[in-house]
Amino acid sequence: MAGATPTVGELFRARARIQKTLPAIEHQGRQISYGELLDRVERLTSVLAGHGLVRGDRIALLSRNRPEYLEVELAAANLASSPRA
Repeated sequence: MAGATPTVGELFRARARIQKTLPAIEHQGRQISYGELLDRVERLTSVLAGHGLVRGDRIALLSRNRPEYLEVELAAANLASSPRA
């Protein structure tokens, strides 16, 4: 959709493709690069979609402040839209 406001998922993917080697997250002394995070997010997006989730579905997550929380948030933001019957 031309002129549409980019989604969180689109903004993240664009940043990750430009800055693949830069650190995106630092947690407990471990750095995760944008490229690594993008790979993890894309795999999780595929898993969620494989379970039938689409943009707009609700996902419950109970987590401490960890990198995996951000991965789930970004994977959910990457889900494609699908019309409901």
